[in-house]
Amino acid sequence: MTNAKINLTYTKVLSPITGRISRSEFTEGALMSAYQVQPLTRVQQLDPIYVDVTQTADDLIRIRRDIASGR
Repeated sequence: MTNAKINLTYTKVLSPITGRISRSEFTEGALMSAYQVQPLTRVQQLDPIYVDVTQTADDLIRIRRDIASGR
C-alpha cells in the first residue's frame, strides 16, 4: 500500500503558471519520460496579459488622464 501511494505522487504534473490548458497531446496510460521533447500540453497565461501598442506621448498622457478620471 505504501508503494502504491508513493507511485501515485509521481503521477501529478504541476504547472509553474496558472492559465488555460490546451488539449493533451497524449492519451491516458501513455508512457512519459522526464526529458521528452514533446510537451504534454500547453498552458496559456491569462493574467497578466501584456500588449504592445504604439501611441504618441501626447496620446499616452491623455489616455492616462482619462483612466485616472474614470472615463
